[in-house]
Amino acid sequence: MYKSKRLKPIEQLAEEKELAAAKNLGASLNLVAERKKKLEELDFYRTEYSQRFQSTNNAPTLAYQFHDFRNFLHRLDLVIEEQKKLLLFSEQDVIEKKKIWKACRSKAKALGKVVSRLEVVELMQETRQEQKELDERSLRRQHHR
Repeated sequence: MYKSKRLKPIEQLAEEKELAAAKNLGASLNLVAERKKKLEELDFYRTEYSQRFQSTNNAPTLAYQFHDFRNFLHRLDLVIEEQKKLLLFSEQDVIEKKKIWKACRSKAKALGKVVSRLEVVELMQETRQEQKELDERSLRRQHHR
């Protein structure tokens, strides 16, 4: 059995690992996009809520309304900070998964090149062997005449 044929399953396994790593990276990128969108929505909502309260601030505000407003903004700020942390964690996860994917891709490419080179060498050897056998037959025919 040729070396290239023995290495083919290893090459396929490396390609499968690369594909799995690419899917993981894609999922992480999607999560980052979702978390960014959520953060933008929270920031927008906070700004809108704050502006709405300030526009109604010209009217007399009761102490409990002002207290409720500040408590709500505080809780909203906490949620925004937590979302920022989640986004940062997701971005770091993308960096790690990108490294893993690049390593898998590199390994798959290298194995692909090795298998291709072996196939070329094996084909050349096979061609030389066939040519040698043809030459030997030709010589035998010439000697038998």
